[in-house]
Amino acid sequence: MLLNASTGRFHFSAWGAQGELQVFTPVVPDVIRLRGALYSSAPGALEGNDKVGAVSYRRLWCPAHWTEIGWQLYGDGSAGPTFEWTRWASDIGTTLFVRQGGQSQFAGIKITAQLTPRQRMKTRFATLAGPSRHSESLRSMIQHEIKYVQPASVRALNLEADPDNDLFDGGGGRMNEIYMKSQLYRMREAFFRYTASNLENSAL
Repeated sequence: MLLNASTGRFHFSAWGAQGELQVFTPVVPDVIRLRGALYSSAPGALEGNDKVGAVSYRRLWCPAHWTEIGWQLYGDGSAGPTFEWTRWASDIGTTLFVRQGGQSQFAGIKITAQLTPRQRMKTRFATLAGPSRHSESLRSMIQHEIKYVQPASVRALNLEADPDNDLFDGGGGRMNEIYMKSQLYRMREAFFRYTASNLENSAL
């Protein structure tokens, strides 16, 4: 399991907490994701409600290709199912999605491109950094009974600290049990090369 949580002031206006729990299934390399955010007051803009959350199951066909189905409580107060199909080609990701909240249904495509090298810069006394990738999303309403579109309606849940993008050299969601196990050898080597000699009374 992997738990990622943060607390503080979000969207310049609301205090709150955000978190994501990823559970790696024991038989197949799939992931169960639980995400949520709770704010002291509604943060406004596209975020809307003071409580949002999502639960989903990600089926990994390979580390660069997966489908994800789930249920989300959206920032506009509605709730409904979600479906995503994602494919990565090197550092370019393509996602097709369908989301429903109440009577509103949306379908669209999202393209993600890498802005910086995956290897992060060395830690200094002060570091200035921006987003490591840029995503552009285009969506369209597919529910015929509603004749108007609200920009904040049925928006995907985006956390400020996102394990998919922030961990493991910005793998863009390609993090899974197989990937994590493959990194253990590199992490072990780094430990013995750079850290073990500095430990006092080390029982190695």
